[in-house]
Amino acid sequence: MHDWHVTMDDDKDLGFALACLIGRAITADEFKEWVHAVLDDLDNPPHYLHELGSLNHRHELIVRWPHIVGFWPSWEPCRTEDKAISGIAYARFPNHHADDVTRSSALATLSKSRKLSARFADFFPFAKIPELV
Repeated sequence: MHDWHVTMDDDKDLGFALACLIGRAITADEFKEWVHAVLDDLDNPPHYLHELGSLNHRHELIVRWPHIVGFWPSWEPCRTEDKAISGIAYARFPNHHADDVTRSSALATLSKSRKLSARFADFFPFAKIPELV
């Protein structure tokens, strides 16, 4: 059971999950699975989590976010975290491409980002990161 931070006043977990979705480190289905885990853990979850958990496509989640949630999370990844999130996307999805970071740079950053990798594994235990060679 987690103490999730998913409200307007305390949104660091919501921001991390959204950054992983936007960075393509997780799929829309995996984001929904995380939302449902959060809903199961919280006694009184924010209303918008229910609606986010019902959307089926990444684009729909991102485009409708401000209308559903009413705010963008204030937590945003720093450049190193953003590169590590891209590294997760490259590691998990062989056809992934990011315009702002190369595969080798992203994977190198990910290999040094143990804290972010652990956080990802904690949030998304069903979304494994392949071992980096």
